[in-house]
Amino acid sequence: MAARQITAGDWEAKLPRSAITEIAEVRDGFERMVSGLRQAFQKQTELEEGRRFVIAAVAHDLRTPLFALRGYLEGLEQGVAQSPEKTAKYVAVCKEKSAQLDRLVEDLFTFTRLEPLTAACSAATCTYWSVPSTTCLVMPSGTPPSLAKSSCKVTRRMAR
Repeated sequence: MAARQITAGDWEAKLPRSAITEIAEVRDGFERMVSGLRQAFQKQTELEEGRRFVIAAVAHDLRTPLFALRGYLEGLEQGVAQSPEKTAKYVAVCKEKSAQLDRLVEDLFTFTRLEPLTAACSAATCTYWSVPSTTCLVMPSGTPPSLAKSSCKVTRRMAR
């Protein structure tokens, strides 16, 4: 009965107490297992929320230069830039925005390569590295910034 309740998400399910030593030990083991499962479930929920936040932030950061690039390219296509100077300016902005997109995508790839390292932070002090875009990388303390990017800097420390 208690196992079914826990499966259904009822973390407060308890086995009845027993005066028989072996049964009491099984009950105690069951409660430790439930506690571990609850903590793992909470940690998984936190990780998923963090992952959704990062994905939303990256999507937002990618949209901004993408829309600017699209606008300038449409302007070029429609002949808005009628002088060579104006055309050169539009092309320069397009190059700048495409370089910005390239940096953001590179930051995203860096984040995905370093994501397994975040598991080491569960019971340790972590260092948060900030890359040039708004992406934030989490790495175990003592990990050299060169592992992420040479331009990273420590933005804050947090003990768990």
